[in-house]
Amino acid sequence: MTDDDGRRSSTTWARTALLAMQRRGIPPTPENYLVWYHVSADSIPTLTRLVGALDEQKLAYDDARNWELYDRFFGQDRERSHLRSISDQVQDHLAQISGLISQIALGTRAYGESIASLASALDDREGGQEPDNLDELNAALANLCDDTRAILERAGHWEHAASTHADEVWKLKQDLDDARTEAETDALTRVGNRKRFDRRLREVVEACAASGAALSLIFFDIDHFKSFNDTYGHPLGDRVLTLVAGRMVAAATADHEVFRYGGEEFALLASDAALGDAVEIGETIRKAISGLRIARKRDSEPLRRITVSVGVSQHEPGEPLSRLLERADAALYAAKNSGRNCTSIKRAKRAVA
Repeated sequence: MTDDDGRRSSTTWARTALLAMQRRGIPPTPENYLVWYHVSADSIPTLTRLVGALDEQKLAYDDARNWELYDRFFGQDRERSHLRSISDQVQDHLAQISGLISQIALGTRAYGESIASLASALDDREGGQEPDNLDELNAALANLCDDTRAILERAGHWEHAASTHADEVWKLKQDLDDARTEAETDALTRVGNRKRFDRRLREVVEACAASGAALSLIFFDIDHFKSFNDTYGHPLGDRVLTLVAGRMVAAATADHEVFRYGGEEFALLASDAALGDAVEIGETIRKAISGLRIARKRDSEPLRRITVSVGVSQHEPGEPLSRLLERADAALYAAKNSGRNCTSIKRAKRAVA
């Protein structure tokens, strides 16, 4: 393909993307345009197939769905770009701080030499050796006064500059924290996503190992969610996911962390909770969710009850995290195989002496 062919293709894809967005009533934001440009170019087959499925079901492209498409396919690029920008700014501030330190070093060295010169002259005077003339001593004193005033002025400048750089670096740290929080938050339910779960699981296991506290993992899976989606549509399915996540967060305490593990599956890390305590936590949340009903907006028709299956397991000190995940997953499937809307546990196998 020639450069001219490439430009024509890009222009065609851009025009097609804008028309596709206009037909669907999608706001022409940079994020939405990026998604639809790649749909028009068919450069990400998974994205193209997903959009085709959404169109077949005649689902609305509201703000939440548009953001979910962008976050799913381009969120990591956004995160990397943001982190690169912050890293560049930090490097710039570090370079300026390094230059500032060099200025301070040169200034203090020159001031030290001025003091040393005056001290030498005073030593000669105290030793009975008169300087060639008093004018030299007076000149040295005058120079020291001038240098003192100058270094005091520079010290004020250095202090202000150092304070400014410190403030900017602190703001950049806040930006980094905010960026990580956003990157680790599920766009739909606003609870932690799988990326945050993986990080927090490692951190919590280490903290519990150090303190000797128990740690349990609870998996929740919305029963028959696929048939719910197929029957009532994805918008209502999204409402169910949001409702379940909200109910879990409401039931959580300071020692509980809620995550969307994937699809219709959620996870809860329960620090300082042994297996029996974790079962009670899981049952409390299960019962709270089982009373939920949702209605269609267009006719207020109440739909079927929402229920979840629950799997619980406790971490054993020193075991690989994969074993904990496998047990919790096995417990969840045992609950589903037992008729759903119930809680099952999976204990670790202990060696027999």
